[in-house]
Amino acid sequence: MILRPFRNNSCYKAARCATAPETLRLSAWICTLTVVALLSAGAAWASPTGLLVISTADVLEPGEASADFSSQGRNVLTGGECDRFLGVEVGLPHALEFGVDTCLTHQDSGEVWWNLKWQLPTADSDRFAVALGLQNVSHGDTAQPYLALAQAVGRGRGHLGVLRADGATHLMLGAEAPVSDTFDLVGDYLSGPGGSASVGCVWNPAPVWGLCVGRIWNRGATSERHWYFDVGYAFRAF
Repeated sequence: MILRPFRNNSCYKAARCATAPETLRLSAWICTLTVVALLSAGAAWASPTGLLVISTADVLEPGEASADFSSQGRNVLTGGECDRFLGVEVGLPHALEFGVDTCLTHQDSGEVWWNLKWQLPTADSDRFAVALGLQNVSHGDTAQPYLALAQAVGRGRGHLGVLRADGATHLMLGAEAPVSDTFDLVGDYLSGPGGSASVGCVWNPAPVWGLCVGRIWNRGATSERHWYFDVGYAFRAF
């Protein structure tokens, strides 16, 4: 299994961030304080639970957690025309994983999206994994269920799944190709209206740190391209 101390999956985030209601405007600050508190815990390895635009079959081990800050838009580093997110994922017993994301860009929104995933037992989860998940769980939004599979192929891995969103069923495809012990190439695809495709690279300068940079192509009424930047930290929560 390719280990990576951050969680990505930027699918649908930007649109939700821009249109979220005001009922939870303080939640961004609450989530930030939660992450600061968790980072005082001891560090641990963590496995990825998503690529750039799709969720995968990976889950964190019980007690392991990851916190990541991501930015996506035309100018992710300079601050113009981009959305920023803060996410926390925690591995639970019985191959469960629970997470929360919040948008930091629009202070009047402060919306929070929850997600839950369960990895089904398999003979060798490092080679082949299957998971059922639910994402985009929030007030005023429609939850998105999905099925994800992961298969080791040589030194890399392939991903396949289906996602139900916006009244349609979307095909999920992804691939990971290691270049070295600390550097990987990644790419994924989400079919249908509102879907996306991406290519990117992942660098792990240390076991507990991960950095991802990628290019995402969105499809919809107006197709657009934007950059994606994510930095993550893995730690032990309990």
